[in-house]
Amino acid sequence: MYGDPDTNIFVQFWNYISQLAQGDFGKSIMYYPMEVTELVGKAIPWTLWLSIGSIIIGWIIGTVLGARLGWKPGAGSIRSSPR
Repeated sequence: MYGDPDTNIFVQFWNYISQLAQGDFGKSIMYYPMEVTELVGKAIPWTLWLSIGSIIIGWIIGTVLGARLGWKPGAGSIRSSPR
């Protein structure tokens, strides 16, 4: 299941790498009968939703703050003496 103790460690590693290259990540240890690719496939939509949403929100906040601070020269800098 997770490696044959009777085979060489290099052969086991080669089998592992060749399975990864074919997209076979094996079975999950925590959720044993499920394949790892199935678990990853379930998580990808939520990961994309969160990452794209945070990129958009960060872009909007950065653009608004950058435009506001860049509108007047010195508006975002710290003044060393009062005027």
